Amino acid sequence: LSRNDIRSVVSAYVRLSRSGIGHCPWPEYHKHGDRHPSFAVFETTQRWWCFAERVGGDALDFLAHYHHVSVGEMLRRLRR
Repeated sequence: LSRNDIRSVVSAYVRLSRSGIGHCPWPEYHKHGDRHPSFAVFETTQRWWCFAERVGGDALDFLAHYHHVSVGEMLRRLRR
């Protein structure tokens, strides 16, 4: 993952604007769904953040959260 920038990892799952803003891939965690884009990718820090859910992290955290597994399990899956 260190060879992949955060935008290339996240954009495989989330449609992002040129500025890195998109809809949260977990609308079920939002009170009324994610009607307004509340998800951001910050290329300068290589981090992502969901403003509504108040959760974020790096590329590995995103993949683990997206697939509903622990970071350790995600690492095991990526190594295979």
